[in-house]
Amino acid sequence: MNWFIKCLRQYADFKGRAQRAEYWYFSLFYFLAYVVGFILDNALGTQSRHKDAAGLVTFLIFVGLCVPAMSVTIRRLHDTGRSGWWLLLLALPAVVGGVLMVFGGLAVVAAIGFGVEMGLFGLGTMMIGALIALGGAVWWVYVFVQPSQPGMNEYGPPPGVVVTEG
Repeated sequence: MNWFIKCLRQYADFKGRAQRAEYWYFSLFYFLAYVVGFILDNALGTQSRHKDAAGLVTFLIFVGLCVPAMSVTIRRLHDTGRSGWWLLLLALPAVVGGVLMVFGGLAVVAAIGFGVEMGLFGLGTMMIGALIALGGAVWWVYVFVQPSQPGMNEYGPPPGVVVTEG
């Protein structure tokens, strides 16, 4: 819980470094907050009318934790010696995979009028999109479980190390 609170205190601090524990504990509590939000949405009747959309409480949790999540993610990338711009590169497989799954789904729906071949094309496109997104998720985990760069790097000293001028 202390790591989560630390990230909230460093709400929009995109400089410096965040060690593995800070990133992963924040991610755990972020996920748990989503679960609680989902339960509250169902209990309070504030869930969305659309089954795939977030309810009011879940949406407010997302809005409130979006910036701290990006902040700790970028600081974690800094800790491994990577620029914060890697966040865009790491999100690319999810975007590409999602687009392919949507177009594949549209092709499956279109197969109703055009025949089996179009449906098979759509299913194949959806599977390729899912594999790309899954590969991106595995890559994301790989990057974020990397150990900290020892010593100073271009983003500052390792977390917990106090640098004195001397």
